[in-house]
Amino acid sequence: MLEKDSSNINNDSFFVEGYFSLAHKSIEFNTEISKSKRKKIFCGFDKGRNCFHTVLIAQLGKFIDCNFRSNIRIDDIMSHAFDIITKASELIIFSTLLVECRDNNKLITMYEKYGFRKFQYTQDSEHPVQMISYLH
Repeated sequence: MLEKDSSNINNDSFFVEGYFSLAHKSIEFNTEISKSKRKKIFCGFDKGRNCFHTVLIAQLGKFIDCNFRSNIRIDDIMSHAFDIITKASELIIFSTLLVECRDNNKLITMYEKYGFRKFQYTQDSEHPVQMISYLH
């Protein structure tokens, strides 16, 4: 999240406390994904597709510096991300959001707090868990 007053960009008062990025991603279904999960992603229609398109919330984080105490919380960062996603959904049709993370109970619990559920595992050793949230 950037400071809203862009006049501070060129001086020392500009500081990034938290950040995230959004990206379009195509996800292939693993073989164990049920027809009911596929139908939910396709809003009730299972068209026999092997993949779907989603919005990936990536690089979610908070800047940590021993010399600077930030008041920003992960709730603030996620709220800002969801605000932008809501605006984007008015222009671009998509039905799911995706996060990819390590298989870590603390991370998974945090994402579940924001409506994400485990979807499938991948071969990615860094981020083997894919979690999705439905917009509908």
